[in-house]
Amino acid sequence: MKIGVTSHNFKKITAHPGRARHFFVFEEAEGGLVEQRLELPVSQTLHNSHSADHPVQAFDVLITGSCCQNFRARMGRLGVQVIATSEQDPRAAAEAVLAGRPLPEAPDHKHEDHDHHHH
Repeated sequence: MKIGVTSHNFKKITAHPGRARHFFVFEEAEGGLVEQRLELPVSQTLHNSHSADHPVQAFDVLITGSCCQNFRARMGRLGVQVIATSEQDPRAAAEAVLAGRPLPEAPDHKHEDHDHHHH
């Protein structure tokens, strides 16, 4: 299982996955989780890129601080399960998902609360 975690600062889980350029990537391996980092250029954020072959498609699960229903639906069409959580620790969140433990829910996120400057 490959788990992506949005983190704008590579320290804690952050929200707004459509604008995220930084991701922790966790994969299960013998002896625990292997951690890598993925950095995308601005042109490849999910908000800006509608490519049929996006790096986030490699994730089985994407953990984020919050997201809107439109984002969940888009990721679902790509085969990526989205989990929005108030958990702050990326590794702890990935370990919980692998163990089948629920994560604390994130506060509601409404798409219309943000001015995204769609063109």
